[in-house]
Amino acid sequence: MWKLLKFNLLLILLNFLFAFNFLNNGISVEEISLGSLSHNPAKYADYKDFLMEIDYSSYPLSTSQIFLLLLRGTDLINYGLEIVNFKYGEIERRGKYPSDFWGYYSPEDFVISFFTSKKIQKNFNAGFSLKFYYSTLYIYSDYSFGFDFGIDYLPIKYLTTSLSFTNLSLPLHYISQNFYPPNNLNLTLKISPISFLKNYLELSKNLREKESYLKLGLELKPHILVDLKTGYNFYNSSFKVGFSIKLLKENILKISYAYQIFKSLPSSHHLGISFGKIR
Repeated sequence: MWKLLKFNLLLILLNFLFAFNFLNNGISVEEISLGSLSHNPAKYADYKDFLMEIDYSSYPLSTSQIFLLLLRGTDLINYGLEIVNFKYGEIERRGKYPSDFWGYYSPEDFVISFFTSKKIQKNFNAGFSLKFYYSTLYIYSDYSFGFDFGIDYLPIKYLTTSLSFTNLSLPLHYISQNFYPPNNLNLTLKISPISFLKNYLELSKNLREKESYLKLGLELKPHILVDLKTGYNFYNSSFKVGFSIKLLKENILKISYAYQIFKSLPSSHHLGISFGKIR
């Protein structure tokens, strides 16, 4: 019976279901642990040579997410591919009466992104991502296209400002209705008055629903190889804590973990591994 109720629980309590709303919870483990920061493609300009990353997230009610990133850095521009797969698990299909059991269905969402990013000046990055969305629900499926665009600007030494438009897209069509991925405008401030402490504040506004919400994050570096992170996302009232450990010289290999606590549901776990270099 819980699999029958699961559909409504995901919609009401997690704000995950329909039209890729899970994207509001962050994509990578780093974004999730810092309060579900927006996915700004401009950040990829800070990498050199290459970056490979794979993250796995286990959410309540048997839902899960996989994130894969491949990046190639050059002197001219950085470019790469991102794949996100969100699985909602098995949900029961029933008719009007309790005896009408029609089996299970397993909704899934996919996002495939081709991105480019460039360090235009020492204190200014820009990035663009072309996105393909594909979703299945019941016997229905549909796809759409969209894009992300973002910039990072460092006006003074201890302050980084970021502005991004995420998931500006055409609608997906289900059951005679149109659904849009979360079309957000995001303003992010990173304040680091001391070298081992970074504070994050992000204000996101859904341009279609006219809703605004706040995200807060804190990053502490007690050791050159260790980062401790925490954050809060007011969108789905979730608190996060996490850490990352660098295992090889020059920050090449990093393992990250985040633990997420929801207000009304069990917690979630996020594990990631990345292999790459920062400029």
